[in-house]
Order: sequence, then C-alpha cells, then structure tokens
Amino acid sequence: MQAHKNPSDVELEIKLAADPAQFSRLTSFVIAKGGVRRTRLQAAYIDTPDFKLAKAGIACRLRKEGRFWIQTIKAPHEDPLSRLEHNVRIQQVGQGFPVFDLKLHANHEAGQKINQVLQPAELGSLAVRFQTDIYRRTASVKGRGALLEYALDEGVVFVTLADGGRSVREIRELEIELIDGNPELVLVHAKTIIRRFKAYFQTKTKALHGYELANQLEHSPAVKALPTSLGRRTNRDIAMAILANSMMQILPNAAEIAAGVSDYDDHLHQLRVGLRRLRTGLKILGLQKFK
Repeated sequence: MQAHKNPSDVELEIKLAADPAQFSRLTSFVIAKGGVRRTRLQAAYIDTPDFKLAKAGIACRLRKEGRFWIQTIKAPHEDPLSRLEHNVRIQQVGQGFPVFDLKLHANHEAGQKINQVLQPAELGSLAVRFQTDIYRRTASVKGRGALLEYALDEGVVFVTLADGGRSVREIRELEIELIDGNPELVLVHAKTIIRRFKAYFQTKTKALHGYELANQLEHSPAVKALPTSLGRRTNRDIAMAILANSMMQILPNAAEIAAGVSDYDDHLHQLRVGLRRLRTGLKILGLQKFK
C-alpha cells in the first residue's frame, strides 16, 4: 500500500470487496473513521508480452503518489495474506511515466524473485501492459494491540488498445493492512466488515485484474492444489504449511464465486477439494476434533 513498511518489507493485509450498494455504505464507514480526503493514484504495470510476471503472482508497478513516483515490486510470500514488497522513490522530470529500472530491487528478495521467473533475454521485453487510475481514502484505525490502515480504493484498471481506445474494468475494494502490532486484529476487523457490509474476501490483485483485462478474460480460472514440500520441520511449521497451502486454493476460488462468476462449477469443485485438504491436514495433526 504505502511506503511505510515494517523492516522485513512484508505486507500483511486482507482485501475485501462488496457490491456497489454496500460499497457506498462502506465508503461512509471509512469516512467516519477518518478517511475524508481522497488521493489520486495513477499507476502503470510492467510485464512481458506473455505476462510471465503476472502469471507468477509478481507485480512490477510505477505509481505517482502526490508529486513523487514510487517504483514497487510485490511478490508472493509464505501465505495468501502476506506479500513481499519493495518500494523505491525515483526521480522523474517532465510528463509521462519514468523508465522502470529493475536494478533498484536487485538486493531485495522481491526483486530476486523476478530472476527466478525471467531469463536475461526477456528483460528487454518488459513494458507497460496496463494502467490503473484509483482514488483512495485512508484511515488509521487503532485496535487492541495493533495499528491498522484502512485503504478504500475506487477507480479503474484499463488497457490502451491499438486504435487508441480503452478497455476498462471498475475497481472497488477495501484493504485492511497491519501497520504494527498483533496480526490477529486484521482478521477481527475483516470479520466485522464482512458481517456489517456483506463483503467478501478478494484475493485478486490489481495486477491480476489488469492481466485478465489485457487477455480478454472475464475471470480467473479455478485454482488447483499447489505442491508443497514439508521437509524436516517442527509440527507447528508443518501445520502452518498445510494451512497456508490449503488457503491458497480455497480463497481464490471462494472469491471468484462470491464475485458472481457465471460458470462456477470448476471453482466450486476446487473449493471443496481445498476444504477437504484443510480438514484432513488438521485432523491428522490433531489440531481440531471433527465429528
């Protein structure tokens, strides 16, 4: 979200979406929390012609924040609710987007993940593939043992077509991010928003919205189980690995169904598979009793 990350540069947040009528109520709620002022955030996302970075869950972004440009890389981390993030403020003179420079992230784990996805010869093919134009309201919210930030985003992601026109998708979402303190408070606040505004988890990033739009996809395909290696770990680490791996299958499929995908048979099937995997893992580890 913003450039004030914790020392590990790991972003821990939950993203929620709601239908337009509920989103209007949610906007009033965030304003009451202190999110009165709106900030315009214009961004360009960088990728290869075949979107290798987006397919790997990596976002390379140039975003104007006030008078400054921030270059950002976001990459997958250990679980669906956290992501690696590295932000660098760059200088820009004149109009237009700055030139994206991957070397600025070379010493950070998020930047190094790009080298695992792209061959050196592919770096020259990186270019702006889609853009976003977002108005954001932010509010700092103190909880019991935590400081959170609410970021309410409303705007569009768009692709510039060959004829100069645009293909556009609307964006409405609330991000609840842990700034400091107990991470459980993120879940507590998310549950409150879900109950009060009939919101639902949104695992789709703006980069993924852009990828779908650029490739004329109405929604993401069903997510199947991802392989995981447990290795020689403690029981607690094994439990967390199983939980995280199962949620990486459960949440995206549940989000697509909640968003109203018309043909959800595959998503529902994979959601059920993920829930069964989670249940089996917990049962084996003796973390919860099942009838």
